[in-house]
Amino acid sequence: MDDGRTFSLVIYDKLLPRWACALLLAFPFATQAQNVGIGTTAPTQPLDVNGNLRVRGLSGTDTRLLQVDAAGNLSPAATLYPATGAATGPLTPAPASTTASLNNPLVAVSGTLAVVLNRGTGTLSLYDMSNPAAPVLRGTASGITNGVEVAISGSTAAVLCNDTQTNGIGLTKLYTLGSGAPTLVNTLTPPAALSAYNGGIAMTGTSLYAVYDRGASNGYFYVYDVSAPASAMLLGTGNTGCYTP
Repeated sequence: MDDGRTFSLVIYDKLLPRWACALLLAFPFATQAQNVGIGTTAPTQPLDVNGNLRVRGLSGTDTRLLQVDAAGNLSPAATLYPATGAATGPLTPAPASTTASLNNPLVAVSGTLAVVLNRGTGTLSLYDMSNPAAPVLRGTASGITNGVEVAISGSTAAVLCNDTQTNGIGLTKLYTLGSGAPTLVNTLTPPAALSAYNGGIAMTGTSLYAVYDRGASNGYFYVYDVSAPASAMLLGTGNTGCYTP
């Protein structure tokens, strides 16, 4: 009968006869909704261990990560670190997959999505990386002139670019990301005539940070709220204190 009580099994550094262990363990495992504590008199989970745990079935010759499958079974993952003295040089991880036909690319990743800015072809490609061994190309947007950098956060991507090859007016293009190609929804132009040639962008959450430069003067950075990319709002601006000759 389940009376809702918590059962505590406190085992210290002593050996108990097998029959004693059987008697101690039989009650909590035969009764539902009971907590078992080892090294604690106040267990808060079905099995609460206060101390180190050793599972002899997981022993090996090297250090590995512990993995859990969909059924909740524990097992050691592939070798992470070789045994002492076994390594003859630095470990070289094998790529999970490769993608061809990129042209002077830059990449940004958020969760299971990756965007690749192909500066040589002026395109922005969206990949689904749910399975790193088999990236899925969702689509490609074109028409990006003089791309400089790319950033992504959630389902929004931003591309910093210039309207001319070198010191033209800097622009930040905002794209929404869905099941197909990235969709251009907004183009942000800084209030001042600034260039993106030596600029940069970064995104975190719903904030976009864009840095622009100006010839023979200090550069500026702009902070935008892009929670609604099509109607992004300028939150603030500042002088970078960096001089561009």
